[in-house]
Amino acid sequence: MANSDISRNIFDPKKHYTSVRNQQGRVLTDDDWNENERIDIEIERRTNVDVIGPNGSPDNGFRIKKGSVRTVNNVIDFDILPGTYYLGGLRLEMDPADPGQSSDPQTFRTQKDWLQQDISLYSVPNIAEGDEQYDLVYLETWQQAVTAVEDSELFEAALGGPDTTTRIRNMARVQLQTDTGFSDCANSWKKFIESLGNQGKINEDHELIPDTKLKVTYTEGESEDLCSPSISGGYLGAENQAIRVQLTGNDTFTWGFDNASSLYRVEGLGSTFKLVTSPKDQHHWPLAGQVVEILPRSALLVNGEKTAALAGRFSKVVKSYNPDTSELTIEDSISADFGNEWKKCSDNSYISQPPEFYYLRVWNRGEDLTSTPEIDFFEGTPVTLGHTGIQITITGTDRQLADYWIIAARPETPNQVVPWELENGIPPHGIRRYFAPIAILRWTKIDGAVIGEVIHDCRKTFRPLTGLETCCTFTVGNGKDSKGDFNSIQEAVDNLPEKGGEICVLPGEHEANVIITKRKQIWINGCAGQTIVSPLSENIAEPVFSIHNSQDIRISNLIISAEYGKAILIQDSKEHKLPSSNIQVDENNILVRIYAIKVRVNNDIRGNNDIIIRNNLIGMIDDEIGQVAISSLADNVTIERNRIVVIPPPDPDDPGDPRPADDWTKKLFDPCPDPESSTYNIGVLLYWIFLLLKLIKKFLKVKKFNTTGGIQIESGSDYVKILENEIIGGKGNGITLGSIHDYDDRVVETEETEIFEITHNQNYVWIKVIQDTIPQGGIEVVLKSNTVEGSGTTSPDGDFSLQLEQGVYSVYIATPGNKIISIEEDNRFGPGEVQHIIAIEKREETVPEVEAPPVYDVLIEKNTISNMGLSGIGSASFKNAGSLERVLKENYSVHYQPVSPLLMGTVEDLYINKNRITRCAQQLPADIPGNTGYGGIALGGCENVMITDNIIEENGISHIDPICGIYIFEGEKIEINHNRILNNGLAVIISENQNIKKGIRGGIIISLSMKQPELGGSENGKWILPDGIPAVKVHDNIVTQPYGQALGVIALGPVSVIGNQLTTQNADFSVNPNSAYAGSVFILNLGISKDIIAKLIASSFLHLARVKISDKTIDIYQNLKRYLYLPNGNILFANNQVTLDLRTEEINFAFSSQLFASLDDVAYNNNQSEITSYIDLVLTDVAIMAVTIRTNNNRFQEGLSWAMYSLFSCSIMNSAIANQSSHCLMVLGPVKFLVNVGNRVLLDQVCNRQQLALEKRYISIKTE
Repeated sequence: MANSDISRNIFDPKKHYTSVRNQQGRVLTDDDWNENERIDIEIERRTNVDVIGPNGSPDNGFRIKKGSVRTVNNVIDFDILPGTYYLGGLRLEMDPADPGQSSDPQTFRTQKDWLQQDISLYSVPNIAEGDEQYDLVYLETWQQAVTAVEDSELFEAALGGPDTTTRIRNMARVQLQTDTGFSDCANSWKKFIESLGNQGKINEDHELIPDTKLKVTYTEGESEDLCSPSISGGYLGAENQAIRVQLTGNDTFTWGFDNASSLYRVEGLGSTFKLVTSPKDQHHWPLAGQVVEILPRSALLVNGEKTAALAGRFSKVVKSYNPDTSELTIEDSISADFGNEWKKCSDNSYISQPPEFYYLRVWNRGEDLTSTPEIDFFEGTPVTLGHTGIQITITGTDRQLADYWIIAARPETPNQVVPWELENGIPPHGIRRYFAPIAILRWTKIDGAVIGEVIHDCRKTFRPLTGLETCCTFTVGNGKDSKGDFNSIQEAVDNLPEKGGEICVLPGEHEANVIITKRKQIWINGCAGQTIVSPLSENIAEPVFSIHNSQDIRISNLIISAEYGKAILIQDSKEHKLPSSNIQVDENNILVRIYAIKVRVNNDIRGNNDIIIRNNLIGMIDDEIGQVAISSLADNVTIERNRIVVIPPPDPDDPGDPRPADDWTKKLFDPCPDPESSTYNIGVLLYWIFLLLKLIKKFLKVKKFNTTGGIQIESGSDYVKILENEIIGGKGNGITLGSIHDYDDRVVETEETEIFEITHNQNYVWIKVIQDTIPQGGIEVVLKSNTVEGSGTTSPDGDFSLQLEQGVYSVYIATPGNKIISIEEDNRFGPGEVQHIIAIEKREETVPEVEAPPVYDVLIEKNTISNMGLSGIGSASFKNAGSLERVLKENYSVHYQPVSPLLMGTVEDLYINKNRITRCAQQLPADIPGNTGYGGIALGGCENVMITDNIIEENGISHIDPICGIYIFEGEKIEINHNRILNNGLAVIISENQNIKKGIRGGIIISLSMKQPELGGSENGKWILPDGIPAVKVHDNIVTQPYGQALGVIALGPVSVIGNQLTTQNADFSVNPNSAYAGSVFILNLGISKDIIAKLIASSFLHLARVKISDKTIDIYQNLKRYLYLPNGNILFANNQVTLDLRTEEINFAFSSQLFASLDDVAYNNNQSEITSYIDLVLTDVAIMAVTIRTNNNRFQEGLSWAMYSLFSCSIMNSAIANQSSHCLMVLGPVKFLVNVGNRVLLDQVCNRQQLALEKRYISIKTE
């Protein structure tokens, strides 16, 4: 590296100078000019860092080309793409290998700024087969001076003398840090910084900052100026000097006058060199005893010239410069291979021209001709610089080759050098080095070959200011932490053009209640994890985002905090004909108390709504006012990969609760919260997100939730997909299908929107009902408070009285067709005795149709549901029966009747696949209606249902509560396959004062499955034929039911049960009478055999033939003919393993383990049936009653059970072939249609006696 011939360097950015100004009549020095340049360059550098950042590229500059990593002769190489890169504020350019001629990139081995790269460095990694190694590619840059000696094009021939100025050049080298051990940029860069060791620390500008400092002190001596008297301590030189001190190693340095700026181009080898460039005068001739440095070529300029390296080989001149021959001789010979690394490159032709040469730098030390070229030093120990009287002391451990200081010494001020801070110690003036990561290489050994590839581009990139046309139409700041086009999201929405646009919400805390009405194509997008949106303090109970009758709306990447309210409402008004559609809510973190996302759109208009709710993290504060997290009434809805968690308040008594006792979140669960005291900050919200992500497993033992939680698909919805969600906690269902929203909506729309109340503070309530001042008799009035309810009917005089507790009561008219218009008080009974006068008017009866519309076409797949109060997947009917009672009673003036689950609507085309449902049914109601079931999956009414490949385990707290694995109240075309249904209602030890609750229990329970009549005929010219789909299909399931039947089915239509493992561990006889008849499997088919119908029709033909045909007899025939279209009653039960376990002490009797009944055919084949017990009484293992029966190739075993029969079957046509049993087989039927052969009975001692007894009494019955 050349050094500028300067007088001094006193630039100090801490002085905050911005420019230099000339003054009239003054001499201009080199330092005046240079100081101005240094100020400008440093301001520009810092500006670049502030604007661009520590490093970055506007293009592909310095990017390592994908697919270019290669090895040749065990040497690594790869291509470096041309372009620009800013590092530490310096602008670097990577040119093509041959600018102007070819666009081929430079390679790692042929970098023009690194001619002396050691070819032996960075060889192919030596790794084992299948192993990997990761290398970091990084960029190093620095600035160095270039003189006319290096770039001879700079000489001005017209001046005929020395060069005038120097140039400053940015140098850039791409280097490798091998085997970092990390495949990512961040950790590899950290590893590189650690590897720098004693070279310095990387600051935020990516500059290497060493801790080395140089301090100047003085010695006593004689001045070199003979005319000056001796001085005591100070600079002894007679000339103004710029003394350069430069590190040459970890503990060596060199020094010289004139900033060591004398540089010459030389040719030669060994110890004799010829100066190609002549010294500018005799004073600058290299003389014997002077220190010189031989420098190799370092970088190739575009004009073919080469710059000098930073450092070279030191020696001393032993034979002075001869001006006649231009030669000199040095003490130490230079080897022939010195500075010739470039010759080892594969392509060096562009470097070899012109002829080879070196550079020679003279380190002139004045009269000091005896000191060594490289001077040793010890940290903290002063070293004298020759005869100058100046001592230097170097401290610090970070030593970087070629770092230097410039000491400006003046005879006029011998006791003061410049910069002044040198006397206190300063860091090096240079070299300022900068580093940045470029790429990650991965090396893999496959089949003996080591293969390298670029796996990460670590460069930072940016776009020019004129190219910052982003997708953001507007940006929104909060006016404090961030500045945008607007400081309000609502204001940005209102200013969007009609065609819409994207609103980018900048980091920080924003308050808004955004309303989007009748708009299109709006995307509100935040900075993930940094943008917080909460409601305005004056509207804290309103949704943060409300979307009405709008299309193509998206809300993403926000933290939405509604600690006391609601997050997102998508609701249409019925007046507007265009419904909301294509709404997307994704990648948000939502903290909410009431609900997170509610969708109520006009889905009865043609077309899909296309609602997508995806990848949201939803935390619900556990509160009694909390609703479901996500509810939807729309068509074509996708709810995918969301995490929904209800977080309970901190429990100081639970050692497993990770939150501290003084956790700030306690205030969120205050029963009387103060919303105005709510504070929103990013730390609070990030803490909640941490709880949701990391600590939720700690909350699995919560005894009771207050918030409903989960997801609800409301009645009338169509095309719904619920995929890969995780739902944890809540008092409701994990996924609820159906709703009573139609009734709720009608409540809002009913004319009687005003709620009438009376204040009762007497012993009796006196009521009088009038219409147009006329008393009205026979009117039922209902009075209801939060805890008390009473009612009465008026006498013909319109009066009645009722004794009630004192308090405030809501008043309702229960008699249909009447409406309250006012209530007044009358003191006609005396002071303090008030009669309430209720004025009514007649109205049309508005009792609603109680059947809600179905939910259509639902896919529930790969969800994880746990810790719900009710079922994992359930119907609204089982959740809202009480709500429906309230609505009907309070708003439609009808009395409560037992509500069927079908009243809340059914589900058509439901597919439940690959879900995991565990630990649900944790908060069941105290009183459970007899037609209601809870557990893993509980459906009210459904059609075309497939429940496949699900895991349903450990639901319910214990067997005390009625729990099912799968329960269906009523359905059609039900298919249940490949499920694991285990330990639902796990058996526990109960105390004497605990009673097992009545209700529906079982592994798979289908209360009724009715297949519609298969009516033939034609429609629109096409035949309509029966579809052949069974009413119930149960295949390949594993069911272990701790208490209750493993399988219970009542059906009208074909039933197929094949390949299942069905185990009942305890029969619930005490609370379920059906279990007394069938402990493990019960199937009743109400379908009728076509043979029976055929006989009835045949007999009707005979009857018609004998009597006179009339219209009445023809009607009888037509009615019988209709029965041909009824579903059959076939039951296929094959290849199953069934176990009834009666080993508990309280269970000691059962009629049978399995019971099958049908008015059609039953095929019971290839099954294994087992009863395990402690000498319990069982009448028969399997009981079958049907029109026709075939029981073949089965194994019945009862073990220690006292069983009379292994099989009891009775039918018109009955076959029992090749069965094996422990006890007798009772096969009953007419001898003509009876086959009972090939069966084997292990305990057959009593079978013959039973057979003889039966033959005596029933001669037509045969047993074996």
